[in-house]
Amino acid sequence: MFVGRQAPDFRMPTIRDLDGIEHETALLDYKGRWLVLFFYTGDFTPASAADVRAFNTTVPALAGCDAELLGVGTEGTPAHTAWLRHELGPLGFPLASDRTQTVAQAYGVLTDGGTAAPSVFIIDPDGGVRYEVVHDAGVSCSVDEVLRVLTVLRVPALRPG
Repeated sequence: MFVGRQAPDFRMPTIRDLDGIEHETALLDYKGRWLVLFFYTGDFTPASAADVRAFNTTVPALAGCDAELLGVGTEGTPAHTAWLRHELGPLGFPLASDRTQTVAQAYGVLTDGGTAAPSVFIIDPDGGVRYEVVHDAGVSCSVDEVLRVLTVLRVPALRPG
């Protein structure tokens, strides 16, 4: 379990547009802001496409919460680009490539098959993990629950107890 600990560091190539131009992102790039980091099972899979599309609808709400979104899959950026071009279209957030599977392993979501289990981590502005959920393959993440938890975490007066 990672809640209450510092988030494992990462550095990965990302893409976000149909042009396929790679950028690099690291955990440090999100310092001072909330980060919703989610892992999905694989490009071109129905459950992953549903998760990515659902999370894409949350980009404006996340921006209003001073939060950013990063999706992570274990395929390379060329596969991510093909997925965007042929199925998803442009996104309001980047997709990161964890081809070495080191980030999925560091977050404890690497499956025996070499993919990532569908999962979500909310990381606070100081790099601490405040929420995590890991699902069985094929189970989609609830973006409504992620937004609810993020809202509660951001406003101490809303926290129970």
